[in-house]
Amino acid sequence: MVTDRPRPRGGPLLGWLLVVAAAAASALLTGDTTWASGALDGGGRVDATQADLLRLDGYQATVVPAFAGMVAAALVGLVAVPWSRPGRWAVTALVVGLVVAGVVVTLAVDVGATPEEQVGGAVVGVVPAALLLVLVWLRLRRGCAWVALLFAVVGLVAHVVTVVRLLGSAGTPAWGAWAMLLLELVAVTGAALAVRTTPPRDRVSPVRPG
Repeated sequence: MVTDRPRPRGGPLLGWLLVVAAAAASALLTGDTTWASGALDGGGRVDATQADLLRLDGYQATVVPAFAGMVAAALVGLVAVPWSRPGRWAVTALVVGLVVAGVVVTLAVDVGATPEEQVGGAVVGVVPAALLLVLVWLRLRRGCAWVALLFAVVGLVAHVVTVVRLLGSAGTPAWGAWAMLLLELVAVTGAALAVRTTPPRDRVSPVRPG
């Protein structure tokens, strides 16, 4: 009889952590990080940051999805992690804690906001979190792992387009763009690991007769 090969339970968690690490590290490539050199003035040596690229025609359509793809992959990929009821409760506690912390910080910062604006800000965080928890408790682990991989691939493709455009411009990609490419590859690898190690559905192993 052919049986399914057992999948390592820690695989989805490791894959998700790789995606999260890549998404978190990508934040370090914003600000003053140089993404291109000589790409702004048609020949002069001008260092361009990620923010500078966003101000150029066409780059916003690829730079933004590159970051958004990894973040979306990290969010959706979380559903693939819990393989037990305690695990689902742990994920629920994590998500609820993050939402509560976000609401508290928002209320503390936007002290001059109207009640309608405060409610709107809370809804922005609560609705995606609620949808995420619904997926967790429906145990749609494998499907969400595939969706996370799709988002990661979209981010990778978007950044590859950015790099190709920089290579074809008057300047050259700098270390920030190459580091972002490496992080995109890490995110895709992590999402692929989650897909590979997540079972099609949660199943209870039958007790074999002695």
